Amino acid sequence: MERYITRAYWKFIIATLLTCNVYSQFESDKLSHFLGGYSSGALAYEYTYQKTKNKNKAFVGGLLGSLVVGSAKEFYDSKQLNNSFDKNDLLATFTGGLIVSLTFNILKKNKNEKIHNNLVRNYRKYKRKRARKKG
Repeated sequence: MERYITRAYWKFIIATLLTCNVYSQFESDKLSHFLGGYSSGALAYEYTYQKTKNKNKAFVGGLLGSLVVGSAKEFYDSKQLNNSFDKNDLLATFTGGLIVSLTFNILKKNKNEKIHNNLVRNYRKYKRKRARKKG
């Protein structure tokens, strides 16, 4: 178990360092779109997961949430500022939703996985105790 925690810890550190490197290369507008997609994707993921208890549906919900918010913001910008629809802004928003959905999908364990892990752990303890008694 400790090995998996160590792996997750190092993955988190590497992802943070890569994000810091990429952060310096973003325009401020793209960064705000990324953060908007990140937050809307997180909200949509959690809402969908609470309703369905299914990680795959929640993943799609997070992606769709960020896509809807990004599209709405771009339509608003194109009407208010008389600009054209900026696909790169929409891509930055979608990327934020993709990153948060992937992260939550990897880290979230459903109840059945926890029960299964506990059963396997207890069975292994039982086998070790039995082997000690024989030996």
